[in-house]
Amino acid sequence: MSDLTTSTDHDTKDRVRVVASQNNTVITPPTGVTLITNTGGQNGYTLQVGQFIELEVTLNNNGCFIQANKPVGVCTYLTSLEYNNRTFSDPAQAWLPSIEQTFTEALVAPFVASGNSTIEKHYALLFTPTVTKDSTRVSIGGGTPTSLSKEKWRDHVTAGYSFYSMPLTNQTASYNFTNNAGLVVMGYGVGDCESYYYLAYSAMRNLDTSYHVTVEVNEPNYGYASGTGDYLPNATATAEAFANSCYRFSHWTINDKVVSEDNPYSFKVTEDITLVAHFYALDFDTYCPTLWDNTFMLNLRKLREEGYEVTGCKWFKNGLELTETNTIDEFSYSAGPNEGNLLELEPTRYMFELLTDNFGSLCSSKKTMTGYSFNKLIVYPNPVQAGVSFTVAGTEKEHFVNVYNYYGACVGSIMGEEGIQKLTLDLPTGIYFIRSNNKTAKIVIVK
Repeated sequence: MSDLTTSTDHDTKDRVRVVASQNNTVITPPTGVTLITNTGGQNGYTLQVGQFIELEVTLNNNGCFIQANKPVGVCTYLTSLEYNNRTFSDPAQAWLPSIEQTFTEALVAPFVASGNSTIEKHYALLFTPTVTKDSTRVSIGGGTPTSLSKEKWRDHVTAGYSFYSMPLTNQTASYNFTNNAGLVVMGYGVGDCESYYYLAYSAMRNLDTSYHVTVEVNEPNYGYASGTGDYLPNATATAEAFANSCYRFSHWTINDKVVSEDNPYSFKVTEDITLVAHFYALDFDTYCPTLWDNTFMLNLRKLREEGYEVTGCKWFKNGLELTETNTIDEFSYSAGPNEGNLLELEPTRYMFELLTDNFGSLCSSKKTMTGYSFNKLIVYPNPVQAGVSFTVAGTEKEHFVNVYNYYGACVGSIMGEEGIQKLTLDLPTGIYFIRSNNKTAKIVIVK
């Protein structure tokens, strides 16, 4: 059981009494309070049934957070003008609910003093979770809902709750408070040697019943998410996804069904659920096909057609950046021009990081290379400049290596060597096909 109680804004200190309903009730010692009365003797904050402690709570410490391992009754008191050395107030009391007993909407109105009453000031005292306090709205007399003043909230860090004391100055209008994360509302008023204090709005729930929300992510390397916990029925839970650098959040799913693209995502808890945050990376094979088994080349046309304003690219091998692409620009990567420069014979993971003007940095998924068999031709580097030597792997001895242009005309021929063949093509720019013993590879010649 947990309660948040506070000294009201017109006083600097009030009192709270905590009464045990069961034996061996242990109360977590609150911080920033003074223990005034303890009927539990030397046990301090361990009470037996019917025993109580009384605490002095100060406004400067932003109230008092009370936690107990068993049900307790918590009574809060307004103290007299002599106790606070103030002009207004007289003793008054109210029973507090636990902070779990919240409402999402509360309609209150100030008392109208009559007869000999001296009460002049009326207040609504609101309690709500700190993280959503700025979502609290009030409409007066049916007017437009407006936010409360941010400067007047007081936060209790340990409780994770905040409170706000709002003067009810219009005695002919009702005040409607709303917050989807939940509110508890107290009402009080003070005058010359006169006051009142009451519980205006809370819920009555069985606190033994709760639902568990599990928040997971589709790919731990792409980001993480918060919001896992136990929630009371119909309580509002908030999950938030945090993408790691160069990855992006996409959506939330429950049982593989998309439920929202909002982030953070707030929802009412009505059952045990597992909520999954989905992050994404650019699919390597979709945007960067593998050419001739030793070269990657970005499909810049596809990327631009899909709205990516590409300005650059970085390449990574097993997590380390490759500073030399062995190609004509940064938008492709080749293993190199030499005999041993294959993309790898052992399992190797490649990825790229796309640099864009409109989306920042975007990482790709990992591309795993697992080796080659030489039942086909492998050409590298590719593209190659006209007149520059390149390698054809997979050739066979006494089998010609023929070069064909895009129209099928043979523009070059050489007797092949076993395994590796060096070629130089001093030809116009364009696409050419290299063929040997029923195996074909494509090469691009550039300026």
